[in-house]
Amino acid sequence: MSGDPGSGIVLVSLNRERLPSPVIPVGLACLATALLRAGHRVDVVDLAMEENHLAAAQKVAGLSPAAVGLSLRNLDNVSWPDSHGYLPAAKEFIGALKGLIDTRLFIGGPGFTVCPGPALEYLSLGLGLAGEGEISALRLVDEVLLGTGSPAAIPGAVYRDGGDIVCVPPEITAPAGWPDDDWPGLVSPEARNLLDIEAYLEAGASFNIQTKRGCPLHCTYCVYPLLEGRRFRLRSPVSVVDELELARDRWGAGRFTFVDNIFNLPLEHAKAVCREMVKRKLDVQWETYLHPIAVDEELLGLMLESGALGLEFTPDSGSSAMLASYGKDIEVEHLEQAAKLCRRMGLPFAFNFIFGGPGETWETVDETFALADRLDPTAVLAALAMRVLPGTDLQQRAVTEGVIGPDDDLLEPVHYISPAVREGFEEGILERVRTRPHWIVPGLGVNYSPELFELARRFNRDGAHWRHVKRLRSSHRRPMGGD
Repeated sequence: MSGDPGSGIVLVSLNRERLPSPVIPVGLACLATALLRAGHRVDVVDLAMEENHLAAAQKVAGLSPAAVGLSLRNLDNVSWPDSHGYLPAAKEFIGALKGLIDTRLFIGGPGFTVCPGPALEYLSLGLGLAGEGEISALRLVDEVLLGTGSPAAIPGAVYRDGGDIVCVPPEITAPAGWPDDDWPGLVSPEARNLLDIEAYLEAGASFNIQTKRGCPLHCTYCVYPLLEGRRFRLRSPVSVVDELELARDRWGAGRFTFVDNIFNLPLEHAKAVCREMVKRKLDVQWETYLHPIAVDEELLGLMLESGALGLEFTPDSGSSAMLASYGKDIEVEHLEQAAKLCRRMGLPFAFNFIFGGPGETWETVDETFALADRLDPTAVLAALAMRVLPGTDLQQRAVTEGVIGPDDDLLEPVHYISPAVREGFEEGILERVRTRPHWIVPGLGVNYSPELFELARRFNRDGAHWRHVKRLRSSHRRPMGGD
């Protein structure tokens, strides 16, 4: 056994998913930033860059940590019917690690926050942290893991008390001494240095940057407001572009993704970020997600001038009835206007749709296909069925309809499919996308496979593969998926 109390903190990113490309663990880097600023020595072990679980566990043990923090990004791949969970692999790694060290472990991250109590039980852990970790993790480390205090008064703490698991409600506040406009998503250069950025970029990853946290929207299936709160907390545009410029100069990053759930809300903040990029003449390329209700010619012009390669809209449906059912605050007219502007400005764009949610019928399915045909985006990314997650309106709907029980923990993937399309659902969608070469359906493997992503990298296609799907598909000798 090892574990020197004078050693530092080891943070472990449990995510091993590499499709469509590996994702730099920005959440873990935010936590590392907070710990470093508080004077802790921090190391990172990233399972996405390790050969196997045992090698990663041995690496952690070799660092002789005083405490180990585990970051769970997702519970599963949120895909149907090709669905698989990530918790069994995480459990295997934790078991291997426990066999090598007796250091205390704690777990956090968005995947854990969604189901904190059940996840703690499943992973056979004694301590976790739900919600944002920049403040609470510091207290957890100093007062509990390295001290003799109790987690009972720490916001977001999840711990065992006898035979029970206690979940303290999380709080969303900024750390003392940090300017509020520089906190949400802030990652220090020292924290990024703990990650193998070069390996990520070589593997096709985009450098991810967060410009804000929070989401005031009310999509029926979404957990973003539960994870980040409903109030926007904005980083200053100068801080955002400082991070971008540093990434370009230090690691040679040339392609970026603003990973806010929605980049252009508030609209003026998005424009301010673009203006700062234009002002510095950075010569970089970037992509992001936009809300169709807040798109105008000035924004798209600034995006193009600052290096935007393309953008994705996330309306989830092209049917007015389904937009209302999904809790979207948009109308079909907003999609029409946004698409018209993108075409006029020459900016590639994609639509993201989710088929099969509450109220879906074959008529509403065909309305979405018809709208996509008429608006002719560069690509369409389609998901089948809705992953049911705790704390959402969809969970309550699924309980009411008997899809799940009121006490189901939802650790394993459970998907909602509207009764009106349930029979023949997979075949019906597949039949409709066969004649549409720019549609991508990950759950069915349509234009979504390791071979296709490798083909994109081999031909040095820049940006997300949806921008090139027509050419990549036509250059491949056989249809990509669905057969």
